[in-house]
Amino acid sequence: MTMGYGLCTIHHLGYVVDDLAEAARRWHDIAGIGPFLVQEHVPFDGITADGDPVVFDHSKAYAAYGSLFVELKLIHEAAPANAGPFFGSNGGVGLNHVAYVVDDAEAESERLAERGMPSTVRARVGELDVALHDGSSSLGFAVEVHQRCEPLTTLFAQVRSAAREWDGQDVIRPLPATASR
Repeated sequence: MTMGYGLCTIHHLGYVVDDLAEAARRWHDIAGIGPFLVQEHVPFDGITADGDPVVFDHSKAYAAYGSLFVELKLIHEAAPANAGPFFGSNGGVGLNHVAYVVDDAEAESERLAERGMPSTVRARVGELDVALHDGSSSLGFAVEVHQRCEPLTTLFAQVRSAAREWDGQDVIRPLPATASR
């Protein structure tokens, strides 16, 4: 669903953190959300920054937060060094991106580029196709566009299910292997 300002309904908020476990505990203590499902060293089939292949090694933790999700991102390595800012590895922690899911990611990426938010990062994992757009000058954060696909739907259905069934214990859990690709 497109809203009046042209962006779609927010799917998740992505934060760069310096410690996944500590950040998950803080989110739980402050917002009461959990559990966070952790995926260590997220694999890519391909990833580029400004069209050039890059190395981006990171771990993620996901939790449901009302109608949307929170993604915590710990960056282990981004290379070459000038690729770091594309991923939010500029030494700071905090909000990195706002993400949404669309049926035609290519068309949405073109639309954002026409509005002054160029695509800086493209990543593919199996069927999952992601484009990160530089919205820093216009919005203050990156915009992440996901192509709607079954693996993405399955991943976040598992995160939502874990939240519904959660007993408040074990704030951090491994992401089930079936959801990681």
